[in-house]
Amino acid sequence: MDNNVKFSEGYVCGAICSSGKIVWDEKHSNYYISLETGQEEYANLFAEALERIVGKEVKRGERMRSIPTRTVTVYGKKDVSALARRWELSPGRRNWSVPRDAFTDSDFRGGFVRGFFDGNGSVSVSIEDYGKRTKKRSIRAYSVNRKGLTGVKRLLEMEGVKSIMYPCGDSFTIKISGKMRLEMFMHRIGFGLNDKMRDLDRALLPQSLSRYEDQL
Repeated sequence: MDNNVKFSEGYVCGAICSSGKIVWDEKHSNYYISLETGQEEYANLFAEALERIVGKEVKRGERMRSIPTRTVTVYGKKDVSALARRWELSPGRRNWSVPRDAFTDSDFRGGFVRGFFDGNGSVSVSIEDYGKRTKKRSIRAYSVNRKGLTGVKRLLEMEGVKSIMYPCGDSFTIKISGKMRLEMFMHRIGFGLNDKMRDLDRALLPQSLSRYEDQL
């Protein structure tokens, strides 16, 4: 994880918009930021970045579900309210929007996009045959929040990564296609998670189609 505090702020904010939660309920005096994920590495990256920006230890835990999940939580009116105001975040998966800092600060922007794609981004590769066999590569991420995802698309464009967005059931998907665009994503943004970076490395390998098919 980059030690830059603005990058860490962006990472936490992007992760919240992707997979986490921020709550400031004045009526019930309930203030917290949390993330629950089945990916231990994601929980650790989120916790490290969150500790860096709030300056105190966060609460880490584990929940035993069908698939065990890791939890990261920080409580406190002062810290949570300050971040919510600074990031202009509204509670709820359908209500968030990309903070202004992401459009004006390159470190915050890089952290935000990485945190968002670490949360729900995925790399896919397929072999298509339309008379000529072709290796198709893409990165996808999704959200029920059309406005928020449109903002993420703008951030990608600011980093030189072109993408498309389209509806998919009750949510929306953002898709980055093609080797050159994936290479640009790798160099300008990248994944923080080792598994996703390996998937991206593998997708970009200039190996033959037959060799790749053997590994599917």
